[in-house]
Amino acid sequence: MEPKNGLLEEDGKRIFYKDGQPYHAGVVKWDGRIYYIGKGGKAVTGEHIVHREMGNGILERGTYTFGEDGVLIEGSFRAPQKSSRKRKRKRSSKSRSRKKLSKKNRRRLIGVLAAAAVLIAAVTAAALWDQRSAPTVDEEPSEVAVILPVFDEEVRLCADEAYAYFNGELSLGAATASGDPYRAMTFEFDLRGQSGELFIGEREDLSDAAVWAIPANAGTVTVDNLKTGTAYYYRVAVNGETYDGSFTTEEGHRFLSVPGAYNMRDIGGYTVSDGRRIRQGMILRGTEIDGLVRTDYCPSQKAVASMTEQFGLVFDFDLREPNVGGSAFRSRLGVPHRFYSAPMYGNVFNDAFRESVRAMFADLADETHYPMYMHCTHGVDRTGTLVYLLMGVLGASEEQMMQEYRLSAFFSEGYEDNTLIEGLYDGLQAYPGTTINEKIEVFLTTDIGVTEAELESIRRILLETP
Repeated sequence: MEPKNGLLEEDGKRIFYKDGQPYHAGVVKWDGRIYYIGKGGKAVTGEHIVHREMGNGILERGTYTFGEDGVLIEGSFRAPQKSSRKRKRKRSSKSRSRKKLSKKNRRRLIGVLAAAAVLIAAVTAAALWDQRSAPTVDEEPSEVAVILPVFDEEVRLCADEAYAYFNGELSLGAATASGDPYRAMTFEFDLRGQSGELFIGEREDLSDAAVWAIPANAGTVTVDNLKTGTAYYYRVAVNGETYDGSFTTEEGHRFLSVPGAYNMRDIGGYTVSDGRRIRQGMILRGTEIDGLVRTDYCPSQKAVASMTEQFGLVFDFDLREPNVGGSAFRSRLGVPHRFYSAPMYGNVFNDAFRESVRAMFADLADETHYPMYMHCTHGVDRTGTLVYLLMGVLGASEEQMMQEYRLSAFFSEGYEDNTLIEGLYDGLQAYPGTTINEKIEVFLTTDIGVTEAELESIRRILLETP
């Protein structure tokens, strides 16, 4: 049976297939009509922004309207808006020109300013004389009065709904209605008007600590991207004195925050079948960060540099195709980079992707590539496929593997159920083994050529020691 290809109508929806899998193709021309094929291979309806890379030479960059049948409505093109920053600068320049003073008014203003300067000088001199003639008093320095936060409970680093989903108490559909699942940790201090510094680390001696400034009269510090299920130690330094404390974060999914990047999380934190836990901070997954396909997935260079430094990234594990960036492409993270042309879902069983999958697992077995940033464009399909296989190698349960995949539903529609990943799951059922983990290992070692030594290296790198 030939795999599905092209634009097909199913259950009243138009789905675009490539080699049997729904395919996010961008702009396509089918039967003489123009469509935009979005996530999950669905033909979009209504207004949609078409980026240059997804126009596929058929439509130019801009906003278009597609009918209920998904067909482009002729004449609906709207050019991209110009930068609002430039418009604001232009308006402010005009307002300055309107406020020019006449020569007569300028002379008046100079006179007023001169009189004010004389008055200020006289008042200052009088104050200095009073201070000089006043008797001196030996003043004792005020005592340092610092009130630190008390942590009676473990600190939760995600929205309550996301936490309830993690514990099986809430459906994913209900959890995603809460919006962004990420929650930063906020410290609130009372330093009695003094400024200080906050040190936080996982070691009790704080030799690994990161530092945040505590501003005077504010006393609030936001700390992003802490690990889940982890004990932390902290120290407040103020006016030459130090005050120590500790807290623990709750177990849960580790969602991450980098302004301008999306769907970012850590694949670590899961406890697998042998009782070990997948290390956090080793593989971060998310969207592209260069805006080559999605212009809105493009953090500022400052945010990208901070991302590299904060997470200690040393490798850019890029699942996109090389033609996205061209021969001169360099990772914005400032670290070594590799394109893999990765498959998604059932396409991993296609012989054309064998070398790609082989290369990915060979590089995952190389400890010099960690910590890494793993991504495709949206961080859901190709990334979700590879992470599913990798978690299987590490011994995660079938439920954990599917749960990690479905977390993308917080950021993209169509991932609340298992429809898209069924092609991968069903294909693995053809391999021997009583668990999904055994089936994945047989597939990788027999069909792809991944060695047992490489699989063991991956486990050694990514699983915590008991």
